[in-house]
Amino acid sequence: MVIGYMLYHSSGEIIKHGLAGDDAWAIILSRLSLILFVLPFALAAMLTKKKPLYLATGSWGTTIYFPWIFKGPVQDPIWRFMLIFLVVVCSIFSFFIDWGQPHFLVLIGYALSFALINAVLEELLWRGYILSHFVSGFGELKGLGIAGVTFGLYHYHLGFSWPVCLLFSIFGIMMGGVAIRSKGLIPVMVMHFVMNVLFVLSGMIL
Repeated sequence: MVIGYMLYHSSGEIIKHGLAGDDAWAIILSRLSLILFVLPFALAAMLTKKKPLYLATGSWGTTIYFPWIFKGPVQDPIWRFMLIFLVVVCSIFSFFIDWGQPHFLVLIGYALSFALINAVLEELLWRGYILSHFVSGFGELKGLGIAGVTFGLYHYHLGFSWPVCLLFSIFGIMMGGVAIRSKGLIPVMVMHFVMNVLFVLSGMIL
């Protein structure tokens, strides 16, 4: 994890400096350096011939429970839980988006580009490899907690405040729970993608 972080961080800084003057695209392309963060985990999995638990497509029909993911009074298939979650989140963020701002279509292009790169690579890293590792070592609940909190703290180096990092930890636990219940990454990649688009459009990122 340390080796991957060092490779990712140093290459991301090189990309940002190389594209100085176009901050938005520098940030977007610097996220491609997450590939270098993923690489040591992928090599380790190949050498040990041990497939990570959640490095799979995943199922949309598996039951997820509300509010505690693994148990709760309300149960739904993941696809319906995801649909309700995204409708609620989009409704909330709609109040924070300046729909009449100039160059809004350009911003949408930034949002889609950033979200596609970031959601796919972060999910491969954090849920595909890191969550799988912690769950294998500590069990589902402890592994989910450790991976989720670590995911939130990791965002501190990206310039987010501690309260926002705490919020990201909560999202990390939620997305980890979706990955565990679905046994894969596609549902949580969709969730992450939409959240990233909303973050960009609302000005939280870029």
